[in-house]
Amino acid sequence: MYGRSLEHAVRADFASHLERLMLALLQANRDESDHVDQERAVTDAQRFYEAGEGMMGTDEDTFNTILVAQNPAQLRVLMMEYQKLSGRSLIDAIKRETSVNYRATLMAIVLSTLDRTAYLAERIWNTMEGFGTRENDLIRLIVSRSEIDLANIKQEYHRLHRRSMESSIAADTSRYFEKALLMIVKGN
Repeated sequence: MYGRSLEHAVRADFASHLERLMLALLQANRDESDHVDQERAVTDAQRFYEAGEGMMGTDEDTFNTILVAQNPAQLRVLMMEYQKLSGRSLIDAIKRETSVNYRATLMAIVLSTLDRTAYLAERIWNTMEGFGTRENDLIRLIVSRSEIDLANIKQEYHRLHRRSMESSIAADTSRYFEKALLMIVKGN
């Protein structure tokens, strides 16, 4: 549609380890089963530690290999094993060992694995937090989840922020945009 592949666009817009992470995600080679291999989780926790906190600098390719292809159940076990091994959460290790955009992408993988509903509720909150609304992000999140799990996200949003998603949208948007979003949100 745009005259070039998505992979080409990623190569043109991202650099080094973030580019490799995005390309790995685009390959869509994530294990979609619920199978958990405890021994692999222990080994991967050790590899992750050695690629980050256990060395000077960070081996981002090892981070990518470990986090991109595993199913959510396996990643949760890996996170528990990492906590046992290092005394620190995998999230803390990512925060300490990575830079801004790369960190945000890894955090999205990990946080959405831990609790996808809470992760998406936070993403919606963040589109309206502070001065102005990131309208394109808000539209994308609401519309893309409207037929999947928006009702659950609304409940989690209320639990996390003590206000309804509808009231936040009404406070941060206006006119037809507000009405359109509220029709979608109230329909769930």
